[in-house]
Amino acid sequence: MFRRNGGKSPPKKIIEPVAFIVTILAITYATIASAALNSELQISGEAAFIAGPDYMMIGYDAWPNNYIKGPNDFLGGVFDGQNIWLVPFSSNSVIKFNINTGIMTEYNTWPGNFNKNTEAFAGGVFDGQNIWLVPFQANKVIKIDKDTNLKTGYDNWPSDLNISSGYNFFSGVFDGQNIWMMPLFADKIIKIDKDTGTKTGYDNWPSGFIKGSNAFQGGIFDGQNIWMIPRSADRIIKIVKRY
Repeated sequence: MFRRNGGKSPPKKIIEPVAFIVTILAITYATIASAALNSELQISGEAAFIAGPDYMMIGYDAWPNNYIKGPNDFLGGVFDGQNIWLVPFSSNSVIKFNINTGIMTEYNTWPGNFNKNTEAFAGGVFDGQNIWLVPFQANKVIKIDKDTNLKTGYDNWPSDLNISSGYNFFSGVFDGQNIWMMPLFADKIIKIDKDTGTKTGYDNWPSGFIKGSNAFQGGIFDGQNIWMIPRSADRIIKIVKRY
């Protein structure tokens, strides 16, 4: 039979050694990385699973001693640069979570004459030094110093503020000097000066505005103005800072 290679049998196929070595190294690396990951998770006690090729979810459930996690404990959180402060809703405690160590610390001492009620706070704000808890049913705004953990209560509400419903505010916004608390059932937005704790109420709503109940549930500061996010209110509200 005629053969193009001059009568010789076709050469045998040889596996390229470089490709073979690269394949073995890739498999070995993946095995080592997987083992290291599993070992690290076992040591830290964190529960984790792969959510996709680029992401991993890690769970933290090492709650403080004697703390029993309930179904509606927290509503919002505040980050101070090192810790996440979980804002208590039905919980009796603020929980501080260190993002580097995963350690949780419980704080359940409150200022005098503080009435938490069943559903205490809804969101919070960080002013650079202090965490401010926004009251939902609680009778005071609570400020927590991030370094000393000292709590200060403020109940010097404007005399014409109507907060009789008990479902007062939902979340807040910091503008660099003041905390603005978004009214849910309260009839005014409240501004709190971070240095003095002085509260000022504003209800000069635009013409034709219908606030309703469950009015606003969140806000944003754009560097100049405060934007109020409506839940049942009929429109977005922008508060223009005149300075």
